[in-house]
Amino acid sequence: MRFRILFLLLLVKPLVLWAQQVTLYGYIRSGATNEPIPFAYCVDSAGNSYVYSNESGYFSLMCNKNHRIKFGYLGYEPYYHSADRDSFITIHLKIKEIEEVKIYRREKLYLQTLMGKTNISLASLTSAPTFVGLPDVIKHLSYLPGVVSGKEGFSNLYVRGGGRDQNLVLIDGVPLFSYNHAGGLVSSINVDGIQNIDFYKGGYPARFGNLTSSVLDMRMKEGNACQRKYKLTIGTLTSSFFTEGYMLNKTTTYALAIRTTYFDLLNLPKYIKYLDTVAYNAALSETDGVSYKSYNAFDINLKVVHNLSSRNKLIMNFFSSHDYYADVTKRIYKTYNGGYVDAEYDFKQGFQQANYLSTIGIKSLIKDRVFLSNYVSFSHYSNRFYRQSYEREIDTLQRKQSEFSTISYFSYKSEIDYYPIEWDNLKIGFELANYRVLPYTKSDYRFQHTTNVDTVVTMRINSAYHPVLFVENEIKASTTLAVNVGIRMDVFSNGHTRYYALEPRLSVKKMVSPQSSVKASYTYNKQYLYSVLHSFLGLQKEIWLLADSNIRPVEAHQWSLGYFGIYHDFEFSVETFYKRLSNLIDFKPANVLSQNTVVASDKIYTNGIGESYGFETQLSKDFGNISSSLSYTLAWSNRRFPEINQNQWFPFIYDNRHVVNFSFHTPIDQFWSADLSFVYMSGQPFSLPVGRFEGNSYFEPYWIYASINNYRLPPYHRLDLTFKRRWMSKKKHNKTLKLNIYNVYNRKNPAFATAGDGTVNIYSIYGIIPTVSYEIEF
Repeated sequence: MRFRILFLLLLVKPLVLWAQQVTLYGYIRSGATNEPIPFAYCVDSAGNSYVYSNESGYFSLMCNKNHRIKFGYLGYEPYYHSADRDSFITIHLKIKEIEEVKIYRREKLYLQTLMGKTNISLASLTSAPTFVGLPDVIKHLSYLPGVVSGKEGFSNLYVRGGGRDQNLVLIDGVPLFSYNHAGGLVSSINVDGIQNIDFYKGGYPARFGNLTSSVLDMRMKEGNACQRKYKLTIGTLTSSFFTEGYMLNKTTTYALAIRTTYFDLLNLPKYIKYLDTVAYNAALSETDGVSYKSYNAFDINLKVVHNLSSRNKLIMNFFSSHDYYADVTKRIYKTYNGGYVDAEYDFKQGFQQANYLSTIGIKSLIKDRVFLSNYVSFSHYSNRFYRQSYEREIDTLQRKQSEFSTISYFSYKSEIDYYPIEWDNLKIGFELANYRVLPYTKSDYRFQHTTNVDTVVTMRINSAYHPVLFVENEIKASTTLAVNVGIRMDVFSNGHTRYYALEPRLSVKKMVSPQSSVKASYTYNKQYLYSVLHSFLGLQKEIWLLADSNIRPVEAHQWSLGYFGIYHDFEFSVETFYKRLSNLIDFKPANVLSQNTVVASDKIYTNGIGESYGFETQLSKDFGNISSSLSYTLAWSNRRFPEINQNQWFPFIYDNRHVVNFSFHTPIDQFWSADLSFVYMSGQPFSLPVGRFEGNSYFEPYWIYASINNYRLPPYHRLDLTFKRRWMSKKKHNKTLKLNIYNVYNRKNPAFATAGDGTVNIYSIYGIIPTVSYEIEF
């Protein structure tokens, strides 16, 4: 009898406990702007239950009835709610009442299930010293262990030994194929319009694909539903304008960011001289003639959100960036044509580059714990390089040469975000994408008074379809064990060539103490897009290729293991990784000089393999308003191609053995603050010739190389400083004055090397660069 009573109690007790469980779900928003807050925390203060909101600010938490739930986010006052019944709620968090909120780190790394994920602090991004005084997302990532930006001053990404084209850069889930201005000196991503940035260098979740190195996932601001705001920034080389607000009885919000350069002002006197008839005619007969250079760039971000109901919203996003460069020269010279006569020479060369990206979609909470997103997206990148020259004697000789290439992306994507229970988050998604690549070359040579016409037009359209299905599940198996597991299934169809793939993804986190964890991850990725840099008139242009019957998709396996935690208020991370790459490609040097963008399989090296491995560690601490971070990377990255270097391994060009980064932020007084950053890197490899063949009357001389990347440049190091003064005017406008000093001690860092007659000449590009900017918010 007693046994039956005990069995009955054991059977009933779980039902009673289940009956005492309630579910809270809804959105967490900013009380100041009504924008959703991604990755805000929801904690059962009386138990061990906690969740984070997703990128839309949505959360779902199962907890014990009548428990007190704490909602919060760094920079906001915590909010408490009593869980007395199942309910849908919207939480509005209040911003802390302090002069300036500095948020240098968000979700603690040891709590994240995913390995290799970092949430980038916008406060540290905007206050950190930069190359020309502009906050730069891409350059800022180089302060993370395992990431370098390539050549000095350039905004490129090389992550754990991967190439610059092996990164997936997303704006609201849509790929951006080129993310730079000025040939790579400045990122085209305006920080003013960004709400959240997540960076993945390992442990990629299954929802991301077509990459082998990293994911940069950026979400744009949705706009302020409470008030209209404006921000104007005037800098040394650029100016920007940002505004956000609401329309239509606050059911619609918008956020608009515009930025432009004024490099043209530096050459304004020469341009005026070019336009002035008297000065122009006088200058034509001078040795150098009359000339000017023109460069301009701008970018624009626009996002509009319309709330169809409390559970549905319509989202529209638009991004565009443009670059224009021109180099013009005109002069008069003497030529012999039965006697000396004046001849006019007219020369013009330059490039144009454009990005367009657009999205329209609907996000819906279709039922409790089920979130549905549907998007139609478009992304397009194009570049055009040209050269024109005219020589006017008896005949007018017209010479034209131009190169034009594009890549376009069209996509429909549907994703379900499902929270069946508190410790389980299931994502299921489908995408159908189409890629189109169009390289185009045209050369046109004409004589005005003759019939000699030579026109060459080469064009090839390459189109591929890419259907994808993914399943991703993050499970908290216990209070100490969490797993993110997923699979990505895709087909890449380019004409008669098809590639199939199953890409498993796994990240495991084990809590070993209340404030530390061990993580491990394995990912397998395929990438069907390639980008190669091609030389045209001394300028580098980007050409995109699709995997086909001759060029196989890149494959990458990556294993990672790490230890994360907090000790005496110091947050630390230690990671080790190994990455294996296959089916790499590279341009053959002879064809780089051929100036033809139509790339065939016989013009590139194929079947390359690579491997990268290393150790990464980072230590950071916040001392109230003072914060600092120190990171160190020890890594190796090598390549091997059957047709290069006698099929022997050689170092990757950005194989920096040791990399050290240090950053520091401190307030000076009530108005002033200072930021410092220091970087040290081992020298990059380069190829040094061992001899020279002088040639003869039939052959040009050329250098002889024993191996590729057989020497290294001297080490690179640099110190940057930023001083910022922030105050409020009598009209309650926030104002900021920023002085940025790049390369404080004017270090002549090595950029490249050339071989002379028994000597090696090392060249540097940039010295100290001071810039000033002024901001006003109203």
